[in-house]
Amino acid sequence: MMYFKCQSCQRYTVEEDYCPHCHSSQKCVSCPPPEKLHYLTCGCCGSYYQSFNSDSEFDHDIGYGECPRCHDWIISKNEKEFDKIFSEIERGLSARNLQKWSKISRDKKKDFAIALMDEGIIKISIKPTIT
Repeated sequence: MMYFKCQSCQRYTVEEDYCPHCHSSQKCVSCPPPEKLHYLTCGCCGSYYQSFNSDSEFDHDIGYGECPRCHDWIISKNEKEFDKIFSEIERGLSARNLQKWSKISRDKKKDFAIALMDEGIIKISIKPTIT
C-alpha cells in the first residue's frame, strides 16, 4: 500500500489527490508508510510527528504519543502548578522553616509536595479549561 503525506496538514493518507483529514485536493507527496518513519499521532493536539527517544519511556497507546510542542506546553503548565503549590506551602512555614525550604532543590520540593498530596494534606482539583 502506498502512503502519501498531505502538503496542507502534514497528515498521512492513502489517497494521492485528496486528504480526508483537511479535505485538501492538493496533490500529496509519496512517502514510506508512517510506521517505518516512526511517526505517532499526538494524543493532545492530534497532529502527526516524528517520534523522539523519550516517547519510549511513556505508556502510550500504540501509535500515539506527545508531540514536542504539546510536551513542552504540558511541562510548562506543570511547573506553573508546582509554583502555586510551593507558594501555598511557603505561606504555612515559619521564618526558620522558610529559610530551610529556600535551600532545598526544586526536585526535592516537588517530591515533598507530591508526598503531601499523596497523604491528603494538600488537596488539588482539576478544572477543565477551554482553549
